[in-house]
Amino acid sequence: METALAETVASRFDVQFRPVVWPSGVTDEAKQVIYPESTYDWFDSEELTNRVQQLIDKRIKSATASFTPKQLASPAFEGYDKIGITCSECGKWKWKTPWNLYDPYGDLPPSPIIPASEDRPIIRSRECFGDHGVVRYQTLMVRELAELLAKASPRDCYVFDGWKIRYV
Repeated sequence: METALAETVASRFDVQFRPVVWPSGVTDEAKQVIYPESTYDWFDSEELTNRVQQLIDKRIKSATASFTPKQLASPAFEGYDKIGITCSECGKWKWKTPWNLYDPYGDLPPSPIIPASEDRPIIRSRECFGDHGVVRYQTLMVRELAELLAKASPRDCYVFDGWKIRYV
């Protein structure tokens, strides 16, 4: 985000930033939010495994109907039937993305369970999602911060009310 917006956010919320590093070097023109990682798993591993496997089964059924066996044997489809991979750089498990771009939360298990001790204005899940080079985390933030970011950048941010958070 632009530095001016980052300064506004930092003055109102306990949020940390780092400079964006462009190929030409570090710049003060933009800042990136540092999303602190939750100290707890948000999703039940067994339920998440089942959801991801259901998604993969749908993808395989669709691909089998749309592509030839030779195409399905190509490197483009390598790992298509796996529920996730271990990152070769950091060693972290990465679940296959259990959602689509048009309904980003529809295929996730219901309501993450987040301990009340995780009372922060912005936080991300421990669980990592993605395919190939894509890495995503589920994130939560307080409504006032979410609305501020969505108003400043409606093309990149939106407020989603789909989860009913259960604090324990």
